[in-house]
Amino acid sequence: MKRVGLWIVGVLMVSAAFGMPAHASANDFTISKFDADYYLGRDTANRSTLRTVEQITAEFPRFDQNHGIERALPTTYNGHPTHLHVESVRGSDGQTLSYSTYDGTNDNLVLRIGDADRYVHGTMTYVITYTQHDVTD
Repeated sequence: MKRVGLWIVGVLMVSAAFGMPAHASANDFTISKFDADYYLGRDTANRSTLRTVEQITAEFPRFDQNHGIERALPTTYNGHPTHLHVESVRGSDGQTLSYSTYDGTNDNLVLRIGDADRYVHGTMTYVITYTQHDVTD
């Protein structure tokens, strides 16, 4: 029995020495940069419009943990709908990224950006472009 106990301790020490990653939460990544450009205007009916271009840079761990990010976008303003329309979701290289949507809490539409069959590692930049209407009083 004593040999089994020593063997287990030895395996744990070797794992710790070689930095085997502990499986962490899928939320254990960092947003290192968030830039946004906002273009406020009016449509032909004189209603306010807002075109937004966001660049979100995320730092993911080197081990298989994350497939991408989720981004919540508001669908209402002051109790009325903004008619949110997602124009595009791209990488920093301009390539279209796959995404899906679902209704989140607090009147948000959540973009789930990434591929369920592929993990992301290291630095990844997401460029999200969307428009909204009736965003001012």
